[in-house]
Amino acid sequence: MTEVDVIGTSTDDFALNVQPQEGSAFWIVLDLLEFIDHGADTEIVVGNVRAVRRADGEWDESTIKPGTPWWKFW
Repeated sequence: MTEVDVIGTSTDDFALNVQPQEGSAFWIVLDLLEFIDHGADTEIVVGNVRAVRRADGEWDESTIKPGTPWWKFW
């Protein structure tokens, strides 16, 4: 539909756009790409739940003791 040049042969009409820091962007089929990193040890906190990303991409969730709300800091 978009008529972009794609590296590889796509069986499901899907490709990812990969753009290096320097240079032009490339459209590449998923079969030619290798996933490198899940971002292990990434931590997010929402309310009183903390989630830490494991090396396999899953999340470990734990409940944390709520601290002083930011609006009461003042």
